[in-house]
Amino acid sequence: MTGLFLLQISTSNNLTASQVNPSEISLSVYDLALKGGWIMAILGVLSIIAVYIFIERYLTIKKASQDDKHFMNNIRDFIHNGRLDSALALCAIMKAR
Repeated sequence: MTGLFLLQISTSNNLTASQVNPSEISLSVYDLALKGGWIMAILGVLSIIAVYIFIERYLTIKKASQDDKHFMNNIRDFIHNGRLDSALALCAIMKAR
C-alpha cells in the first residue's frame, strides 16, 4: 500500500509524468551497469562469488547435519568393549560419506 503511495507523482495543472520533466532518460539495468564502469564488473564478480560461497556452505552444513545421531555413542561402546577395529571401521565409513 505504501509502495503505491510513494510512486504517485503530484503535478499541477493535470500534467502527465512525461510532461513534467521531458529531459529524463530511462535506462535499463544493463545500461546502468555499463555506465558504472569497471567497478560494476568487480562488484558483479564479487556478487557471484558470494552467492557461490553461500550455496556451497549451505549444502555442506546440510550434509553434515544428516550424519548418524548415534555415531559417538556407537564409537564409545566399541571402545569400552575393546573393539577398536570396529570403531576405526565406523570412522572410516563416516569419513567416506
